[in-house]
Amino acid sequence: MNIMIILNYNDAFNTISYLSKIETFSSVDKYIVVDNHSTDNSYQKFLELPNTDKVIFLEAKVNRGYAHGNNIGIKYAVNNFSVKNIIISNPDIEVKENTIKVF
Repeated sequence: MNIMIILNYNDAFNTISYLSKIETFSSVDKYIVVDNHSTDNSYQKFLELPNTDKVIFLEAKVNRGYAHGNNIGIKYAVNNFSVKNIIISNPDIEVKENTIKVF
């Protein structure tokens, strides 16, 4: 299973926009969005999105930095799925599916 971890911090708008562009990629089986203890109600905004079995939202109880936030998503993925590849991605980039297929 190919899993993409997306770390969000006070940027729900870009994260939601990014997800809308990539969530149909057939090369990614699950998206795990970790809200890194945002102060702008990002996590609540994520919970208001339509439910999909391809996207999982997690909330960090404290912000301990970039690596720690990504590790929350990685640990969740490893404990809950048969992981083949993990892709770490930020929500403020553009990626095309053919880039991931090469990976």
